[in-house]
Amino acid sequence: MISSKINENCLWVKVGQKSTSKVIHNGNDPDGAPMKGASDAGFRQVLPVPHRVVPGRTTAMAWARHGPQSRTPLLWSTRMGSQNAHGSFRSGTLLRMLRVQQWIKNAFVFFPAFFGEAITREAVLERTVLGFFCFSLAASAVYLLNDLRDMEQDRLHPVKRLRPIASGEVDPAHVPWISGLLALAALWGAWLVEPRFAWVLAAYMAMNVLYSLWLKHVPIVDVAIIAAGFLLRVHAGGILARVPVSEWIELITFLLALFLALAKRRDDLVQSGGGKELRPSLRGYNLPFVDASMITLAALVVQSYIMYTVSSEVTGRLGSDKVYITSGFVVLGMMRYFQLTLVEQRTGDPSKLVFKDRPIRLIILGWLLTFAIILYAI
Repeated sequence: MISSKINENCLWVKVGQKSTSKVIHNGNDPDGAPMKGASDAGFRQVLPVPHRVVPGRTTAMAWARHGPQSRTPLLWSTRMGSQNAHGSFRSGTLLRMLRVQQWIKNAFVFFPAFFGEAITREAVLERTVLGFFCFSLAASAVYLLNDLRDMEQDRLHPVKRLRPIASGEVDPAHVPWISGLLALAALWGAWLVEPRFAWVLAAYMAMNVLYSLWLKHVPIVDVAIIAAGFLLRVHAGGILARVPVSEWIELITFLLALFLALAKRRDDLVQSGGGKELRPSLRGYNLPFVDASMITLAALVVQSYIMYTVSSEVTGRLGSDKVYITSGFVVLGMMRYFQLTLVEQRTGDPSKLVFKDRPIRLIILGWLLTFAIILYAI
């Protein structure tokens, strides 16, 4: 058994003793007494110790040094006053592993049906909803492999270190099996819905596996791959809704996805300001370059969207010349995003902003409702 003590941001472990059942935090030992340091007999100091304290639980991950070249992973964790075995699943752990909050990105599969006025047609909504969940399972399968590969690097990140795999909540040996089952379920479900959709989904998964293994370390190519993934989502939606995907939707989707991917890289650069390089591809980025690129892409997104709303092709197909009204929401959305990025310095994961930032939520809701009224009510 392993007993543990934390003192001055260090973890002290002792093998062969009965593990404590009390939570350790604030530099105290299990009995609440301050640590005396290295003189505590039988305890070995191990570094580093990224750890967090939450009600009823303290988790510390360290690497026990068995010589100058050897490091063995060690997890000490307690919950509700009892030892928690490495790799066990607790409430919410699986959902965090699958990154369910990221599933909102797969809402792009609804765009062709929505903008093509096909969402009310027979079986279109049903097929698209099933396609959404197939895409979500496939994305989670890739996320798991990516988190497994980046486990050591994520432990240096102020936010990613809390992910289930990086924090040690889940046994890494289980991850490939879970990922494989998710991938098989996604492909099987996609084939049942529409065989052509299954091929698009397989291409998405193959591209993202290459991204996780290699392409995410190549500057500019990494964000282009992310944008291409959104294009595949849109084309999958077109197959499910059985409507053609217009060049306008392709162009706007690609530009917007590039913008959001660069916003995430910007956040990585801000997080790495302390000197630790959190992502190898960051060697190809700096804040002036990313800021200039984001401004350029934002201008292109707004311009392309306005041109889309006033084009004779679109107004003729939709039977309304009022589509341009929705441009105001796009401009406001871009302004709010830049406010978060440049003024408040709290962009982070773009998908999380949809849930956390009320102005962004209201802008998106207003845009959707206005477009829905123009398409389906007027």
